[in-house]
Amino acid sequence: MSNFTSYLTINEQQFGELLSSRGEKPFLVVFTADWLGEGTIMDSIIEGIADDYRGRVGFFRMDIEQSKNISNQLGIRRLPAIYLFKNGEISDHLSGIVSGRTIEARMNAMLG
Repeated sequence: MSNFTSYLTINEQQFGELLSSRGEKPFLVVFTADWLGEGTIMDSIIEGIADDYRGRVGFFRMDIEQSKNISNQLGIRRLPAIYLFKNGEISDHLSGIVSGRTIEARMNAMLG
């Protein structure tokens, strides 16, 4: 899972691989569902900012219908849910539709 050049949909196994690569780049995961209209909006927002962070932050998407174990472990109750990870640990998280500026501010704080 070293492709940090696009917004990829990943499964639970790939998510585990990302977490286990603690020394690699930070990453963001949007937990959503294909049936969720707000998820489509959030996907567009993420795609709009991902290029600005290419090579520094990985951007991934998980469908909660396909990743129930992970969403249960994280206690996700509201979609879309955005989690930022650094060194294999949760650095920050947001719920619902948020602006690109808000996400960028949180990522910039995570990156230092």
